[in-house]
Amino acid sequence: MLMLKRSRMPALRGKSLFASAREYHRRHQWKMINRDGLMVRHVYTDMTPESLSWWDDVGFIFAKRRIMVWWLHPRMVYQDRLEEMAVQQCAEEHPREEDWLMRSEPILRKVKRGRRVKTVGHRVLPISEGYRRYYDHLNATQASLAQQDHGWVITPSIRSRALDWCQGVDLVLPVEIRCEDDLRLLRDIVERHLRWDRSVLAGYSAYTFTDWQADQNTRGNHAAEPPS
Repeated sequence: MLMLKRSRMPALRGKSLFASAREYHRRHQWKMINRDGLMVRHVYTDMTPESLSWWDDVGFIFAKRRIMVWWLHPRMVYQDRLEEMAVQQCAEEHPREEDWLMRSEPILRKVKRGRRVKTVGHRVLPISEGYRRYYDHLNATQASLAQQDHGWVITPSIRSRALDWCQGVDLVLPVEIRCEDDLRLLRDIVERHLRWDRSVLAGYSAYTFTDWQADQNTRGNHAAEPPS
């Protein structure tokens, strides 16, 4: 078996990915660029100055490279952990029947000038009683877990990775993104990170159960859904 030097493999792979990403960007230019040079995918018409934000993504060009930022608020990470824990605790109660989302019936339409029909879509069948009971208990379990302190401490983090179509950046940061203007903060933080500023996350605190409780109180009074 031919063995390559392990020290050479990451460098060659990274160089190839960067070249691929630049070529992809050259051939597939972004068309949804706003006045700040940001590629924005979401609308914020349902957000108010008091709304909680959960996740977002934004793109921009840096050093002739396409950068994609996938941002999560720590409350989103916290909620994901609660959902995962609830699913694990209810795993034994998951119905053994076929997933109801996979059960559907075709929507047929007659073809003009003939007796033939074609399938134009599928209609999902009503949820079964077994799945209804399961999801009711799953939601109740998650609601109960949300009231308990699990000792989680979610710290701000930033991690970049080379992909074949962009340089992706995963960002966890306790800030609120309620409009397009707020996206500039994400871009500025990521640009500083790409310039090797290792103090970029300094000053941002960790997220704990106390913060989660405060968010739940806010959710009871204001909209708290992710941007669509």
